[in-house]
Amino acid sequence: MRVLKYPELAAAAAAQPDPSDELIAWVGGCDPASLAKRRKRRAVSAYERSKKRALDILDGERRATALAALRPGMLVGLYAILHEKIYGVEPLELRQEADWKSAAAAAARVLTDLGPLHSVDFIRWVMAGQLARRKRGVVSDFRVTWRWLFLSLAVRTDYRVHLAKTAKIS
Repeated sequence: MRVLKYPELAAAAAAQPDPSDELIAWVGGCDPASLAKRRKRRAVSAYERSKKRALDILDGERRATALAALRPGMLVGLYAILHEKIYGVEPLELRQEADWKSAAAAAARVLTDLGPLHSVDFIRWVMAGQLARRKRGVVSDFRVTWRWLFLSLAVRTDYRVHLAKTAKIS
């Protein structure tokens, strides 16, 4: 058995009420439904929803309806899906709600600039180039990030040059 060095302090501490008792009494007095409302979180994040909706773009049967209802978040989801396929990991920088919103705002500029069909083609073009480099065995630390993809005007200009060479745009 353990002998306390200062038994008078232990007795004084035992005589004081436990602070957790107040908390338990307070929670017990609250309506459980109101506590559940306060704790209620979204079951699925915007990031996960955008990835799910982006799968419609990749599906041939539902592609036309998905392109008609294309939103910037779907472009971010498409980027995330292709990132996972090419690099083997999901882009964790999009997990935070604020970062996802920033990426969606940047994707909105791409959508406005290129239009729905060319926006999707633009993302595929960039990511297909990365996949081709990896298959050729080009070793590089470079990774396509959402900032580079959606914010870089030079990349969009390169895409427009590609379209002009293939005579898809005037």
